[in-house]
Amino acid sequence: MPDSWDYQRILEIPPDEPVSVIGTSLSAIDVILLLRAHGHRAPIHAVSRFRPLPKVPTVPTASNT
Repeated sequence: MPDSWDYQRILEIPPDEPVSVIGTSLSAIDVILLLRAHGHRAPIHAVSRFRPLPKVPTVPTASNT
């Protein structure tokens, strides 16, 4: 994907198609959350040579409250 800010193209990814995200910055997290919020069901892999995933607080959901 040439542009991580092209949300319309991101949402055109079929929900059962595995996705690889290059990088683990906050922009990568935005893409992952966008896909999941729109029903993406397949695995999403984020890879980075140097940076682990950013630490983000866990938000309780109805299933874990």
